Amino acid sequence: MAMSWRPKFALFRWRCWTVRRPQRAGGSSIDAGIHTDCGGLPLPEPTPLPEPLIPNPDPTATLSKIVISGPSSMFSTGSANASTSVSLRDQGVYSDGTVRSIDNIYADINYHTQVTWTSSDPSIAAVSSGDTRTAGGMRGLREGTVTITVSLGAVSKSVCFVVTPPAVAGLTIAAPSSIPSNPNAPIVSKPGDTIPLTCTKTMTDGAQVDVTSDVTWASSVTAIATVSSTGSTEALSGGTTVITASLPAWVPAVNQAARTGSVTLDVIGSTGLQQGADCSGGLTCAAGLSCCTTGRFGPPHCIPTLSPMYPCPPPPPLTP
Repeated sequence: MAMSWRPKFALFRWRCWTVRRPQRAGGSSIDAGIHTDCGGLPLPEPTPLPEPLIPNPDPTATLSKIVISGPSSMFSTGSANASTSVSLRDQGVYSDGTVRSIDNIYADINYHTQVTWTSSDPSIAAVSSGDTRTAGGMRGLREGTVTITVSLGAVSKSVCFVVTPPAVAGLTIAAPSSIPSNPNAPIVSKPGDTIPLTCTKTMTDGAQVDVTSDVTWASSVTAIATVSSTGSTEALSGGTTVITASLPAWVPAVNQAARTGSVTLDVIGSTGLQQGADCSGGLTCAAGLSCCTTGRFGPPHCIPTLSPMYPCPPPPPLTP
């Protein structure tokens, strides 16, 4: 597919059409059964129409119809400020048979466009309009079905869009000593310790639910630590293991990764340098600890291993 440079000034827009890639619909649902309330209204096209590069399009060609493409649903987020969103795209089919991105064509130097997007019920699903950079962005506020309409002058197109119930956005594993502001910090223990873990699912609407008894628990290295079906870990020997908690595949989630949470468990061995010791000069830290430089200057120290793949945190940024 050919790509073209998008000029900033509206004066030149008619000479060059931009082919935009369709945006992925993170958090969208593809269950066809959810569209029973659309009442015969068409759904957005699954993929946009091709927009071949047109060096000299006919400036007298008129807009014949509008095509809307993108996801036909998304999970409820409960808030217009939520991070989960999807994007719809509008295209125009012209009298000369060309397909053009109408939002860009009818926009001024400040990205203000004459194309309008509306939702039949913004309390269910809100849609952004008026700015080419955000036009077509959808926010699902609560469960329901709406009509999304794109209009330019006398030409318009309406499609059905469904907001489904909230889904799982992610899982968080915590120990009694965990700090809420740093949920990814490793859990530190010593051989013989038993630490009860909890698992919380965060929904797309922000709700948090304890699912400790609903997940499947596992330890990546059972010789270092085991974990029971209720989330209780038992440290056996020095080293690092990863504890995971997984929800069943049938649980609605924004993606497959959202059904699984993990945390690093460091079991500190009795031999080698202990936590906080200076490990410069090639000295060896105890199992479960890594020799890391935590500041821009100063010697490295033994700290709990962040993860088996990346044992040390990234260096702090340079300050002026």
